[in-house]
Amino acid sequence: MRAVRRVTIDVAARWLTPRAKGAHKGDAGRVYIIAGSRGMAGAAALSALGAVRSGAGLVRVGTVKSQQPILARRAPLEVTSEGFAEGADGRFSAGAWNALRRSLAAFAPDVIAIGPGLGRSRGVDAILKNILFRQTAAVVIDADGLNALAGLGVKKFVVPAALTPHPGEMATLLNVSVASVQSNRIGAVVAAARRFRVAALLKGSGTLVSDGRDAWLNTTGNAAMATGGMGDVLTGIVAATWAQMPAQTIESGARALSFAAFVHGLAADIAVKNFPERTLLASDLAETLPLAFNQLWRRGPRRRRE
Repeated sequence: MRAVRRVTIDVAARWLTPRAKGAHKGDAGRVYIIAGSRGMAGAAALSALGAVRSGAGLVRVGTVKSQQPILARRAPLEVTSEGFAEGADGRFSAGAWNALRRSLAAFAPDVIAIGPGLGRSRGVDAILKNILFRQTAAVVIDADGLNALAGLGVKKFVVPAALTPHPGEMATLLNVSVASVQSNRIGAVVAAARRFRVAALLKGSGTLVSDGRDAWLNTTGNAAMATGGMGDVLTGIVAATWAQMPAQTIESGARALSFAAFVHGLAADIAVKNFPERTLLASDLAETLPLAFNQLWRRGPRRRRE
């Protein structure tokens, strides 16, 4: 592995490319988010908010039927949503896949994000397995999607994929202890990327990203981010960023993860100038994303020449 690269504001600013003047919403990335279960509509709404605030042209959320009306009220107006079959536990049932498959085919996403607030069920396992092996869009896997992945015994992904575990989830994926992950964070994120042949991100202070060859260290963020929902927003940012790239590959996935981690942390750094550290909400951070993007935009070399 080459040396770990630091993602600074100048690096992230170079990655922020302008849209073509004639671009329309279909050109700006199509993101489908599979998230939520009974009592967890907020996770789906936060992921959707992160995605639309990060520039995705079209965002749709698939959740369980009981939560779709709640999601429709809480998600941004620009987000569409639909509900699918659920079991007695309020989580996706195994019978949800056929309808979800048809919806995915009609929407034709560039990136599918799966995991926030899903819980664990046989239905979730079945959906994840079908998404990984029976469709072609790139996939971002987070939260309960990662827990499902650990139990599926997947050795290699057919589609381009990006994983976003925290240390506990990474430990489960690698079948090691959390202490082992934390004692060698670089080794852990590289090992995950190589084992699954994906782009991988390891959350925490000094978030790390790897494509199995190179590694990147994030330089933004603060302790105000230690609150529920932050990871859901990050999932949306990653999916939107990757969907807007010309091609979804492991290499572009690693760049999407690195950029998303940076802008996510930068938004938190900006937000704490106005919010006391203990009071910052994930939704506050998501609404601060435009300020973070504006700071990057002004910093970029193309803008300095204008």
